[in-house]
Amino acid sequence: MPSSRLWEFEDAKVNFGKVEANPQDLARLLLVEFALVFGNDWFILPIEVQVGSLCNVASLIVTNTFGERMLIAHASEVDGPQSPWRMFCLSLDPQSINISSGNPVETAKFQDVFFLPPVLGQMLEGAAVEEVLLLRDEMANMAWALERVIQSPGGYPLDRSEALQERRRRQEAAAPDSGAEPVPTGMLAYRLGTTVPDYWIPLLPVQDGAAIRLRRGYLPRTESESIEDVFEPQGLILDPGRELLLHDEEVPREGARVTRSYQYARWGDGSTHLWIGRRKQPGRGEGSSGLRFDIVEPMRL
Repeated sequence: MPSSRLWEFEDAKVNFGKVEANPQDLARLLLVEFALVFGNDWFILPIEVQVGSLCNVASLIVTNTFGERMLIAHASEVDGPQSPWRMFCLSLDPQSINISSGNPVETAKFQDVFFLPPVLGQMLEGAAVEEVLLLRDEMANMAWALERVIQSPGGYPLDRSEALQERRRRQEAAAPDSGAEPVPTGMLAYRLGTTVPDYWIPLLPVQDGAAIRLRRGYLPRTESESIEDVFEPQGLILDPGRELLLHDEEVPREGARVTRSYQYARWGDGSTHLWIGRRKQPGRGEGSSGLRFDIVEPMRL
C-alpha cells in the first residue's frame, strides 16, 4: 500500500503508476484504484476556536453508512508516543521533559493538544537593522557567517565593512609616515595564513552523532591587525553569548540571508504593536574570503 503519511517519500520499489492492466483486468484496475484513491483519506471537520487558545479533542466518533459507530483514536495512540510523524502538535520542551527517557504519559499529553496562535495578516516592515549572510567558500573549503550590518548603539543600521574601512583610515592617519615606499629585499617571507575582515565569522564542521553541524569559530589575530579588530559577532543574530550550532543543510550552495527589522501591525481590537522580527531568505550564492594557508611571498622593507 502507499504510505499512510503525508509528505513521506515512497519506497522506490512501490510504483503504482507502472502497473500494467488491460481494460478487461477489472480486479487489477480496482486494486490500483483503491490503493491510489482510498489509500490515504483525509477528512476535514471545521471547528471554531478562540485565537490564542489550547484545544484538546476528547473523543471523535464516526458513524458510517451502515449505522456503525466507531471511536477514532489519536495518532499517538495508534503509532505510539515515540512516532517521528506528527502534525499540528506541540513540540516537547527539553528543559521540562526528558525526551530520551521516553515517558509515554508525558509525551502523549503534549501530542494531543492543538494551539491556535494569534497570527498577523498584514503588517508594515522597515529596513533591516541587522543582516547576516550565510555562505559557502569552496576555495577555503569552509562556510562563513558574514555579518554585513549590525544595529548601532543609536538603533540605526551600521555597515561593518564601512566601519572597518573608516577604522583603518584613522589608523593610517595616526601612524607616523616615513615617506619611503617599501623596497623589495629579494628574500622570501613565509606566512602561515592570510587575514580576513573581522566581520567574517567562520563556521566549522563538527560531528554531532551521525550528522554534521556547523559551529561558530574564531580566527586568531595577527601582528599586523589592530587590537580594535574584534573577530566575534557584534549583533544579536550571531549572539556571541549563545552557542551557534547549525545543521549543515542550513547553509546551502546558494547561501542564506537572515535579517532583523522593525515590524508594525494593528490587532483586531485596534491596538498597535511594534516589535523586531527575523526573516530568512535565499542568499546570493557562494563567496570567497581570500583565506589561504602556507604562503610564500617577497619580503619588503
